[in-house]
Amino acid sequence: MNNTATAKKWSAVHSTVRLRGQASRIKKELKEGKGSLRKWFSYTNFTVNVTFSGFIAYGMKSSAENGTEYQTVAVGNLNDTSKGILRQGENLTCTFEGVYGRYLVIRDISTFKHSLVS
Repeated sequence: MNNTATAKKWSAVHSTVRLRGQASRIKKELKEGKGSLRKWFSYTNFTVNVTFSGFIAYGMKSSAENGTEYQTVAVGNLNDTSKGILRQGENLTCTFEGVYGRYLVIRDISTFKHSLVS
């Protein structure tokens, strides 16, 4: 965790999402006055085991071609070991790993003067 207080000329931070797998960026918007901002960044590694159970239904034209026939398949039949999707009985299991990060910018209210109105 990184926690620092700095004085900058910007007051708003926007996280943007890019298409086609590009990384997100943090944009800074300028402001006329100065303010004290506190930046906070944290991240954690995670691993999640996911189990899929049940059936998948799909439709196809009937042999008489006057309607639709539906077939069901147990999800366990859709395993693909090259992609890490493993069969356990009639279920599928998969493991997801990644990093979850947060970047916060907060205005430090201790730098403002408070006035008492009576």
